[in-house]
Amino acid sequence: MAATAHAEPPNAKTLLEDAKQNFQPIVIPPPINDSVTAARIELGRRLFFENRVSMDGNVSCAHCHLPDKQASDGLPKAIGVFGKENPRNAPSIFNAALNFKQHWRGERESLEDQAEKSLLGAVSFGNPDQATAMSKLKAVPAYAGAFAKAFPGDQDPINSKNWGVAVGAFERTLLTPSKFDAFLSGDASALSKQQQAGLRKFIDIGCA
Repeated sequence: MAATAHAEPPNAKTLLEDAKQNFQPIVIPPPINDSVTAARIELGRRLFFENRVSMDGNVSCAHCHLPDKQASDGLPKAIGVFGKENPRNAPSIFNAALNFKQHWRGERESLEDQAEKSLLGAVSFGNPDQATAMSKLKAVPAYAGAFAKAFPGDQDPINSKNWGVAVGAFERTLLTPSKFDAFLSGDASALSKQQQAGLRKFIDIGCA
């Protein structure tokens, strides 16, 4: 028989089986066909880059989670509203949807919870209450239609809960599958022999 174009390296199948016992691949979901979900994702994208919701008008989610810096800011400690220094650095939000807890303290249950509570962070957005934060969004005429489209049926759709839902919907799209994910999905050629040897050792010595 002729060899296949991507013949599996020796023991690749066994390695894959062992790896699957410890890891799950990141899988990109199919395209969104639901118009409401799509509207929430688009609204969340806009809100992610919206700095007018902060007390000094300079801080947005993207202020500390820059797409070109792996969704962090590259600083030892994040700088927030009025130039205040955060006690911690900004974690990347790439693949954050896969975390079982959010925030360094682990007290936020979901991306939506994290996004909503961040509005009140003394160092992050600096708002004294959610009403203050939402009043700034309500002052932007374009948001009235965007929120209504994303949350049809809500009589007052511009609220902090919906802010969290929209930002969370956007952040859930920020998945970055790697070669390792392709390997876990069954593509034995995704990892080089050297990488497979490293994975074998990683599993065998108990790092997994």
